[in-house]
Amino acid sequence: MDIYLVDGNSYIYRAYHAIRGLRDSRGRPTNALFGFTNMMLKLLRERRPQGLAVVFDSPVPTARHTLFEAYKAHRPETPDELRQQLPPIRQMLQALRVKLLEVPGYEADDVMATLAKALTREGHRVFLVSADKDMLQVLSRDVKLYDPMKDAVLDARYVKERFGVPPERIPEVMALMGDAIDNIPGVKGIGEKTAKALLKDRSLRELLRHPETIGPERLRRLVSQHIQDIELSWRLAQIDTQVPLKVRPQELALKEPDWPGLMALFREYEFTSLMKLAPAGPPPGLRSRQARDPGELRPLGGRPLGLHVLSSHRRPLRAKALGVALCAQPGESLYVPLEGQFQEPLRGLLGEPTPKVARPQAGTPAAGDPGGHPAGCHDSGSPAQPPQVRLQPPEPGAGAPGPEAPSQGAGRPQACLPRCPHGDGAKRGAV
Repeated sequence: MDIYLVDGNSYIYRAYHAIRGLRDSRGRPTNALFGFTNMMLKLLRERRPQGLAVVFDSPVPTARHTLFEAYKAHRPETPDELRQQLPPIRQMLQALRVKLLEVPGYEADDVMATLAKALTREGHRVFLVSADKDMLQVLSRDVKLYDPMKDAVLDARYVKERFGVPPERIPEVMALMGDAIDNIPGVKGIGEKTAKALLKDRSLRELLRHPETIGPERLRRLVSQHIQDIELSWRLAQIDTQVPLKVRPQELALKEPDWPGLMALFREYEFTSLMKLAPAGPPPGLRSRQARDPGELRPLGGRPLGLHVLSSHRRPLRAKALGVALCAQPGESLYVPLEGQFQEPLRGLLGEPTPKVARPQAGTPAAGDPGGHPAGCHDSGSPAQPPQVRLQPPEPGAGAPGPEAPSQGAGRPQACLPRCPHGDGAKRGAV
C-alpha cells in the first residue's frame, strides 16, 4: 500500500493561519476546522492514498524538553480560538474514518518515523506529509516526504543534492545551522551553505574532534567555541525511531467515510460549500442498508435487479468504483462496498452468463425497479451483450469524492439509476 502519515499539528496550524475570522452563526470560530477539513479532502482527492493516519504531538513533555528546557519554548501558547476547534477536528477525522495516533511523551515526528520504518519492513511505501526539515532524515527508498504547500514529493536524492549528505546525516547539518522553528541553537553564523561545506569530506564527529582542521579561521573559532551547543543540537535534531507503538497496516487502510456523520458535522458548523462534496442521505421512501456479510447477496441471485454504481469522480477516466447499490424490489436498496470480502460474491451475482436485468416495456416501470425506469433503461439484458460491471477496490483516495464528484451520470436519465444509501450526490457509473 501507499500509506500517508500526516503531521496533524502542522496541518491544523497552517489551516488556522491560512483562514482568519471565519465563524458560524453562533459565533463559534471555525476557520481551522474548515481549512483542515478542506486540506484533508484535497489530500484524499489528489494524492489518493491507500492508507492514511494523522499523527499528533503528545501534550506530555518529551525527552527533548528534559534535555533542553528551552526546546520549543519560544512558541506562543495555543490561541483559545484554535483550542476550541481541536475536538471537532478530531470528530471530523473520525467521520472520515481516518486513523488518529498520539503517543504520550513523544512528538508526531517520532511516531511518524517509527511507523514509517515498520511499514517499509512489511513492503509498504510511506509518504510523510510534512514541511519540516528534520523529517528529511527518515527518507529512504520506500519513504518519501510530501510537502502539501508546494505539492512536491522529496526523496533521498533530493536530500543528497541539496545538503550534500545522505538523509541519515541531516541531524549533523541541523546541529551546525540550528533550527529556529524548534529553537535548536546550532551555531550562530553558520547557515545551510556553510554547514554543507563543513560536512562535505568528514562527519560531524570528526569535525568536533579535530576543529583545528577547519580552514577559515572564523569558522574554526566558531566551531571550537560552540562544541557543547553543537553536541546538544545534534541530539535534539535526531528523531526517535523506537517509539513503543503497535499499529497493524490494516488499521491504516483507507475506508469509506461515515457520510451521515460527516454531513451532520458539515451542517453543525455550517460548511455549506462542503456539503456538496459528499453524497446526501437517501431519498424519502427508500429503505436502504449496507451489506455486512457476503451471504446477504445470495437471495438476489437470479432476480431482476436495479443497479447503481457509486464512483469517486464524475469523469469516467478518473473514476474508480466505490460500491454498488442493488435494488430487487421497489423502495429497498442494498449497498455493497467494493471491499475484499464482497468482490467474489458480486462477480458471482453480476457476472452470470445471462444476467437478469429488468427490461421494462414502453412507458411502464420495470419489475424490481424502485424508480419506475423508462423504456430502454438497462437495455442490455440480451445474452449476446450482457451488462459489464468492472469490479475493483477503490484506488487511493477514492473514499473521498472531490468537488467535481456530484453528477447525474454518464448520458443516462437520473430516474434510470437506483439510489444507494449514501444518496444521490455521487456519480452514477455506466453499467
